Amino acid sequence: MTTVVSFPEGQPAILCPVCNLFHEFHWGPGLNSLGQRWNWNQNLKKPTFDPAQITKVGNPQTGEVHVCHAWVHDGKISFLDETTHKAKGQTMDLQPQ
Repeated sequence: MTTVVSFPEGQPAILCPVCNLFHEFHWGPGLNSLGQRWNWNQNLKKPTFDPAQITKVGNPQTGEVHVCHAWVHDGKISFLDETTHKAKGQTMDLQPQ
């Protein structure tokens, strides 16, 4: 089993073990629609993506914004200070999908 899954566009993604959302990483030639691109070690079990990724999801009913800002390195995810969920400041293993 791997920790990286492939999205329909062929881009790798990981399932965040805390916010339970897939975080997709555009890599390879060119940039995504937001002008972003990540380096990836192409390891499906212990991925490393560089740079860190920030995911923001808004709740239109409450106006709150969920932020998940993390590094993925050697199959582990490290949550940075901007993260708004309970794992802020923690590092944990990615789970196989």
